[in-house]
Amino acid sequence: MANIINEFVKNFSNPDKAKQKYKQNPFKDKDSIRADKFIKHCKLCNKCWEHNRRDYGGAVLIYENFPTYGKKKEVCPICSN
Repeated sequence: MANIINEFVKNFSNPDKAKQKYKQNPFKDKDSIRADKFIKHCKLCNKCWEHNRRDYGGAVLIYENFPTYGKKKEVCPICSN
């Protein structure tokens, strides 16, 4: 009987414990991580660009004023043509 009670207490989800999980692991900005992964910086036109990920028509999105720190340096499809 004691084993059953101990197992129940061990598996019981404590709402305070769930709150502590967020306090231990601070929020990480996933959007900036994705931006570093997909957005590239063009060496020729000095603008940032990415392929449109919503529709697969091959559209290229150009960003005029975008931070280039940490971005891969590649020539955009517009400059390469």
